[in-house]
Amino acid sequence: MSKTILLDGYYGARNIGDELILTSLIQLIQQYSDRTDTDYRIIAGSHNPNHTVTHHDVDAAVPRFTPSIDDHRAWLRAAREADEFWIGGGGLFGPRKMLKYAASASVARSFGTRVATVGIGVRPFHDGPEHSRRVARELLRHTDTITVRDRDSATSLSDIGVDQPIHTLADPVFGYDIVADRYASIPASVDRQLDDETLVVSVREPEVRNLDKTALAETLDRTLESTGCSILFVPFQTNRTPSDVTVAVGIANRMKSNQISVVEEEIGFREMVQVLEAAPLVIGMRLHSIITAAVVDTPVLGLAYHPKCESILRQLGQDPIIWCDAIDTDRLSTAIIGAWEEGTPYVSEAKATLRQDAQSLIETVEKGQSACSPVRIPLLTAEVVRAGTEKLLS
Repeated sequence: MSKTILLDGYYGARNIGDELILTSLIQLIQQYSDRTDTDYRIIAGSHNPNHTVTHHDVDAAVPRFTPSIDDHRAWLRAAREADEFWIGGGGLFGPRKMLKYAASASVARSFGTRVATVGIGVRPFHDGPEHSRRVARELLRHTDTITVRDRDSATSLSDIGVDQPIHTLADPVFGYDIVADRYASIPASVDRQLDDETLVVSVREPEVRNLDKTALAETLDRTLESTGCSILFVPFQTNRTPSDVTVAVGIANRMKSNQISVVEEEIGFREMVQVLEAAPLVIGMRLHSIITAAVVDTPVLGLAYHPKCESILRQLGQDPIIWCDAIDTDRLSTAIIGAWEEGTPYVSEAKATLRQDAQSLIETVEKGQSACSPVRIPLLTAEVVRAGTEKLLS
């Protein structure tokens, strides 16, 4: 049997976390294919199709279905050709994003294509417009399988009245197989700065909260003084404003120690996996710096900047949760020094369950069946038009 999947996510934007989601989903699809003797053809919706085809094992890539693109013909041909349309991985659902996904799912359903969400994160809808909740409910009524990556995401959907079965599994990257994907190496310029005494740090500028750069700088200074380690800041995304590099420099400039390096070059997602595997300890703000460190068995301590980080950190057993805008330098430096000396055994214990959940993701998606009759498809289209009109007039 053969199937074509149109897989949509925040791919091709050169964000390491989203690239890791895509490569993990591809691996999981291939593993399921081997078990079921199903031949999958994968088409990725991407912000940069050339980048995606070059760096991932996909059969094709097309521009995403987004308002910023004038010509949707390539995506429409892919949607018509596909057997299944998967909205795949990452924090994709929330009050500001539903119209785009509902519109694309409406088109896919009109072609008779199955629709599924695959390990997505969902932001709370309580502070968004009413039309976002309506369109989310209608979209998910037309979805054959709903899978989310944490309990908070499931709660966010239940809170807006989604009454279809919601499968809470894990972020797809928990299923990532580094051995199967080990054909990259640490860039030489980074490797020279990384050894057994290097604390690797991933930071970013939060969208809502503020990162207390002064408190984090003081905390890292205390850590260096106590442990004798050095600090290496690594960027997960360099093409956003402000970039991870800019944020890291802002922290480094507040520190007293000179045992600090900031990687300014863009690192590929496979190379970053090798960096995190080689590190003795990772302090992570970027969600997938935390997840990937756990996957490669590197001790990791997370700084939360968003509820999605809190959800993942609780899944990994970190307690208490340390928020980026409420850093207690005494508590955080003590936690980092403890992790440096003893590791983070709670992460290793939780990882096995999360990996098992991620490895059941594709089977769960494929076995789901929508109770929604095809005759209801015009209702989704009508809701998309209604919500789009309200958004334009608001």
